[in-house]
Amino acid sequence: MVEPALPVTEQERLRALYALQLLNSPREERFDRITRIAAKLLDMPIAIITLVDAERQWFKSTYGLAVQETPRSISFCGHTILGDSTFIVPNALLDQRFFDNPLVVGGPEIRFYAGRSIQTEDGNKMGTLCVIDRKPRTLTEAEIELLTDLAMLAQNELTAIRLQEALDHIAKSDLALRQERQILDAFMNHSPAIAFIKDSESRSIFMNRRGEELFKVSDAELRGKRDDQWLPPEVGRVIMENDRKVLASNQVSEFIEAVPMADGRTHQWLVFKFPIERESGEKLLGGVGIEITARLAAENALNELSTLQRAILDSANFAIVSADTDGTIRTFNSTAQSWLGYSEEEVVGKAAITLLHDLGEIEKRAAAQSKLPGIQIAPGVEALVCEARAGGAHESEWTYVRKEGSTFPVMLSVTAIRDSSGTITGFMAVARDITAQKKHEAAMILAKEEAEHANRAKSQFLANMSHEVRTPLNGILGVNGMLLESTLSSEQKHLAETVQFSAESLLSIVNDILEFSKIEAGHLNLELEDFPVTELISGVVDLHSARAQKKGVLIESSIDPRIPKLVHGDPGRLRQVLNNLVGNALKFSEHGAIRIAVEPLNEDFLRFSITDEGIGIAPEAQAHIFEAFVQADDSITSHYGGTGLGLSICRQLAGLMGGEIGLESVPGNGATFWFTIRFRAASQMPLPPEPVEEFDEMSIRLAGRPLRILLAEDNRVNRMVAIHQLQAIGCQVESVENGRAALEMLERESFDIIFMDCQMPVMDGYSATIEIRRREEASSNHTWIIAVTANAMDGERERCLEVGMDDYLSKPFRRVELVNVIRRIVAQIAPVAKMNSSSVGSEEIAQFKEFGHEMLVSVAQAYQRESRLILLHLEESLATGNLGQLTAGCHKLRGSSAYFGAHRLEELCLNLEQSSGTANRRMAGKLVAAIKQETEVVIAALDAECTASLAEFL
Repeated sequence: MVEPALPVTEQERLRALYALQLLNSPREERFDRITRIAAKLLDMPIAIITLVDAERQWFKSTYGLAVQETPRSISFCGHTILGDSTFIVPNALLDQRFFDNPLVVGGPEIRFYAGRSIQTEDGNKMGTLCVIDRKPRTLTEAEIELLTDLAMLAQNELTAIRLQEALDHIAKSDLALRQERQILDAFMNHSPAIAFIKDSESRSIFMNRRGEELFKVSDAELRGKRDDQWLPPEVGRVIMENDRKVLASNQVSEFIEAVPMADGRTHQWLVFKFPIERESGEKLLGGVGIEITARLAAENALNELSTLQRAILDSANFAIVSADTDGTIRTFNSTAQSWLGYSEEEVVGKAAITLLHDLGEIEKRAAAQSKLPGIQIAPGVEALVCEARAGGAHESEWTYVRKEGSTFPVMLSVTAIRDSSGTITGFMAVARDITAQKKHEAAMILAKEEAEHANRAKSQFLANMSHEVRTPLNGILGVNGMLLESTLSSEQKHLAETVQFSAESLLSIVNDILEFSKIEAGHLNLELEDFPVTELISGVVDLHSARAQKKGVLIESSIDPRIPKLVHGDPGRLRQVLNNLVGNALKFSEHGAIRIAVEPLNEDFLRFSITDEGIGIAPEAQAHIFEAFVQADDSITSHYGGTGLGLSICRQLAGLMGGEIGLESVPGNGATFWFTIRFRAASQMPLPPEPVEEFDEMSIRLAGRPLRILLAEDNRVNRMVAIHQLQAIGCQVESVENGRAALEMLERESFDIIFMDCQMPVMDGYSATIEIRRREEASSNHTWIIAVTANAMDGERERCLEVGMDDYLSKPFRRVELVNVIRRIVAQIAPVAKMNSSSVGSEEIAQFKEFGHEMLVSVAQAYQRESRLILLHLEESLATGNLGQLTAGCHKLRGSSAYFGAHRLEELCLNLEQSSGTANRRMAGKLVAAIKQETEVVIAALDAECTASLAEFL
């Protein structure tokens, strides 16, 4: 460290310094303002006005520094006052005078210093205005000039102290006054800044020579004029408003003012304005202005540069290494040094980039690249740069090796560096440390596995719960149903109906829990089709009418006539939401009416509302009522029952259908629940009426004989109920208690259908089915197996079909569900057993003929084109195993076939449509083949009708 030397005039300088009487004086705003401006305009963290004493440098004003003084022997300012120019230290660590200075190696860790001396009028240098940064940098010429100007301001403030003393003397003596006036004039006219004085109305009293030169106007011309009289009025008014603020606040203030100059350009000025009060009490306004146009431009440029530098630094958390074409390292940034442990001196020009890599990994990459046609890569630098050499940046994962031997993964981007001719001169490698990313990925995999395990455990619990609850429920509902069919007294019947209602309520709760689980897991999908809204609403009203009549509640519906007759959506889910909301309204209503209203919101949405006159819902409960497991209040829960899942499910379903749900309610005055769904109008061609059959349980026969049924069920009560229900519809039933017994029974006898419980002791239904299908492989036999399970979880149906079962029945089931599944099977065993003899209907053909021969030919040709296209889609769905897509095609073909009275084809389509969710590919293939054959028969029949029609027409 080099201590600063003493000036030749040190003693005279110290006397002048002590005469100022500023050492150890309190802080003053006039000096603090200068350090703030210096720090702001030069973008420095520290700015100081120092006074250099005999043994110390004392800080009159500091910005960004808490200390008050430091020893002169280690000061930078001691060096500054030795010269007349700006003293600049770009990087103190590289300067022999300061590299070991305590102010450099310790706080405040000075790296950059720039100072300008402050002197009295007689040339004695009192101290400095200096700026300090904690990082190396330089100053532009504009910035050096700015620092010089600010130092002059500080010097002027020091001089102002002497000026005040002079003014005191002037008051005592005219001679002294003239002398001081000369000093003041000299100061004002030689000041590099403009100086001015105005009266309280902003009229000019004085403008110094610098102002006259810059504005090309004399002081005499300005006297008595306001700024808006000699400057553009809009500019003058802004300046005068600033004057008014200073006089009103009676405080020194600074402004940046834009003023047009004589050169025709608008210049920016930093103006300090201060109030002056005469002995008479009159207020004047003084001011000093410094042009900062160039400084502001420099500041903007510095800000842009600073922003760019910050962006580079922010994105430079990478190890950046460049190499020559032979791989020799030529740049090695600080991040690379920090990560890898090598200094720049150790590697630049001395080591190849392969030093940073796992050599085994390089060998493997080179071997892998050499397997490509026409490529042979040696295990070295080329393995790292061959892709980049081909063009563009190549990014891949590599392993870096630190100097001490440890490794870490990086994502390495290698780019070829080319000169203006396109010749490769080197390579740039930018590495990103992905250690944290790898740990995060490993943690995510572990978390995913844990979540999947937890989800499997939850699914297994719900499956077990479903089985354990549904199995006894099946027995309760079945036996109680048998009891209700018997002769009972009115009291006994009432008790049995109460049991039935309670069991069905419990089943509804279980269903709600399972439905909620499906929604929560995201396994719920919409089944879209065309349906009539009016009939759906009527069905909902009919379903609840009996219960409503018992309570004396009226259910009404209102459907806006603007709603299309057919809409496209999921009628099942819509019906589920409506049934839930109407059921809730009925539950909480003891009188009055429940009104169901449907109206279009716009071309895309329908709005459904259910209004009741029940107990209503408290405001504090309304905000949470659609959350899972929430009831309006605990007293309602205990009185009315329920899981608290129904409304949550409704909210989820409404969202699934593209809408939302809400309510409006006043306690005691009922409630209105509303929801919206997204819809689109369906084809305006009316749906063909569904065939209506009288429910004839005895009609379920095969080739005129009763069906032979094998029932495999381990639960004694459920076995008794199922046997009773099957015998009631004319079936012959044999029963066993497990899958092993079922196999033994099949060795002795044959059956049309097996009802196979999935969970049984000894051998479960899945294993028994697999064994049955294995035995059937050697023959053309196929025994139809219907899964009977209390597990209603998502995926259970698919599991049953995968092991070879043909259909699915979930416990507890009603007799009508049992009958329907048997009918589906019978229809597939002998699909034409109940069909009419003719391919098309004569009445339907006659209706088309009424419109002329051309109409019949036109619709017949359209049917031919459309039906064969549908058959192609059916075959594609069958070939890809996407059996769920069979429904839409069957539904469309069934509807168009009904117009021609093609009832055999219509019924075949209905059979496939109803079983598409449960059929296996072999069973679906048989039905598709039958549909294809019957479609050709219908097309031929239509051709014949068209030929006959032409003969009639001629």
